[in-house]
Amino acid sequence: MVTNTGDITVKCGLCHKEIKERSEIHQGQASFILVCSECYILFPNEEIQIAFKLFIAYGGYFGKLKTPHLSVNEILKKFLLEYKSKGKKFNLKDIEKFNLTLLHRALLYGITIQEYVQGLEILSK
Repeated sequence: MVTNTGDITVKCGLCHKEIKERSEIHQGQASFILVCSECYILFPNEEIQIAFKLFIAYGGYFGKLKTPHLSVNEILKKFLLEYKSKGKKFNLKDIEKFNLTLLHRALLYGITIQEYVQGLEILSK
């Protein structure tokens, strides 16, 4: 059982906010990841797993680079322009790695996985 007394600080596994109230600690259904109420509402269980694994692999946390003046589309366009400016050609065999890297960066900016997918759908039209 998890308790949050004065001796122990519990932080959300996704956004790293300190969870002060025991009632605000949630645990994913298939994992031991503790998340705050906000992230529990924002992310379905499967997406909690995906986001957590990306943060383990690449570092950071949800909303670390949040910029309130940028829309999802602006952030995605920015990432794509940076990728192109590095002189990299888009290669189909690298698409999975590219997608994971782009998704990780979106999460750092506070974009949920659902918003990311919707943003890509809009850009592809």
